[in-house]
Amino acid sequence: QALISLGTTVLLAEDDDREVFDCSTTMGLCEHIQQHLACIVYESQPFCYHARVHDLLNADQRRLVSYLKKRIPCSCLDEKYKAVKALP
Repeated sequence: QALISLGTTVLLAEDDDREVFDCSTTMGLCEHIQQHLACIVYESQPFCYHARVHDLLNADQRRLVSYLKKRIPCSCLDEKYKAVKALP
């Protein structure tokens, strides 16, 4: 949860180029940890899906906003989501 919060804070920063890199790195790490826990610790899935981690490490702003919006309870990304929803 701390990494989700950190990723949201970074994404809401004003420096677009740096924010996407920092946020994608943070979310890639977060997804890696979640995959490891689900596969190794909780045994709730048979494999670690590294494609998800790879997808987040190379994500654009639209993908990152969508990923985070689904995982946070607040509405702080609503405006950013509306702005990037129209992007290809």
